[in-house]
Amino acid sequence: NNRSKDANAQCTLVTISYKDFGHKLLPSWTEPFKSTFSSSRYEVVHISVVEGFFFRLLKRPITSSQKQGTPSDQWDRTLTYFDENVEELADFRDALRMHNTLTGYVFLLDGLGRVRFVGSGKAAEEDVEKLLEFAKELTPEPKKRLGGGGGSSSGGGGRVGRKIHRN
Repeated sequence: NNRSKDANAQCTLVTISYKDFGHKLLPSWTEPFKSTFSSSRYEVVHISVVEGFFFRLLKRPITSSQKQGTPSDQWDRTLTYFDENVEELADFRDALRMHNTLTGYVFLLDGLGRVRFVGSGKAAEEDVEKLLEFAKELTPEPKKRLGGGGGSSSGGGGRVGRKIHRN
């Protein structure tokens, strides 16, 4: 299934941060994305990864603090992931090439969950332009119906098939 030509295709911008410093860099990516795309075909999801057994013990205060710093309209699209398995997280970081835990990362996913664009750190203007360009390519505008409207069908106005006359 290749949905690249699907007029209803969606794309998602997934942000991942490990530290507060990286989290603060992400609006340089997400704000232009949200201001450019306001339809339900576009979504931003935030993932905050907290590593280590010690921080797992502080799960409630950390989660509460993050919730206070997140606008309420984003709560359903924000995940805080706690894991003390350092090797498992290292494999996760390696697979996505996220070797610097001090920065923030963005991944643009197509409607099938495939990564189509990756960025990190504070976004440069040309990086944002590329992100927005890729997102537009992933979500083509719905095509207008050919011959739609009340016009005459003579002249070949793009009609396929034959017109059925109703009594």
